[in-house]
Amino acid sequence: MTTYRFIHAEEASHSVRTLCKVLTAARSAYNAWRKGLTHQGRRDLDAETRVRAVFEAHKGRYGAPRVAAELRMGEKFPIGRNRVARLMRKFGMVARPRRRFRGTTTDSGHTLPVAENLLQREFSVPAPKMAVVGDITYLPTRAGWVYLAVLIDLHSRKVVGWAMDTHMETELCLRAFDRLDLRRAGPCGL
Repeated sequence: MTTYRFIHAEEASHSVRTLCKVLTAARSAYNAWRKGLTHQGRRDLDAETRVRAVFEAHKGRYGAPRVAAELRMGEKFPIGRNRVARLMRKFGMVARPRRRFRGTTTDSGHTLPVAENLLQREFSVPAPKMAVVGDITYLPTRAGWVYLAVLIDLHSRKVVGWAMDTHMETELCLRAFDRLDLRRAGPCGL
């Protein structure tokens, strides 16, 4: 760059051909620099359009490492992560982080009737099939988040009913109760 600036400054007193020959600079490169398009500038124009296309195709969520990997592997375009980062900074492309899923299993602000507490926090039960407790949780899977409703017999501490779905609505708990396994012998005082 400084070579081209020097040639530009001395252009009035010497010919460009002579200056380029003495300084071993290509005249075409000097002319391109004078027009504002250096070799890197031309390469950056092509790379910038590709970087912008990948960035927008992924809704602005990809940062420089992912954009570079996508260009190298997907489009077979040789480019480094640092160059992609420079171009993204230059053109104001900042990756938006994906919002994390935050599942909720409790809604205390409802107007529905609340069931009476029959156990009174007495979790020691003398016989099976007398008390069942349950809870709902959420689990990450490859297909996305799922809710799991589980019922546990307080005497044996074994799971006696469960249901899983992509939503946490009343039918999830009802299905867990439908699957309640009370086939063991003995009276049922549940």
